[in-house]
Amino acid sequence: MSAIIDADDDVVRAAYGVLTGDSPQGTNGVRRITNEDGTDSVYRIDPDAVPDDVDAAEVAESGEFPDSEAVLWRADRDLVEREAERRDLLE
Repeated sequence: MSAIIDADDDVVRAAYGVLTGDSPQGTNGVRRITNEDGTDSVYRIDPDAVPDDVDAAEVAESGEFPDSEAVLWRADRDLVEREAERRDLLE
């Protein structure tokens, strides 16, 4: 699994936008989830993933699959904000 720090700027912008509600779910393959502790995170689905990469047992009731092999990376809100700020992507 890679990390958000390896993603290009458009993907980091998308992750930040999905977290803040400025971009719709699925922008550049980024999806938002709410963790059990109530915090938000995002994950990016591999654009080359095929349906076989997602095991049915990994799909939550909500339809999300953040722990699947089809996921490139996961990041919590703090990490996304730090990475966007480090790259000077915040307006």
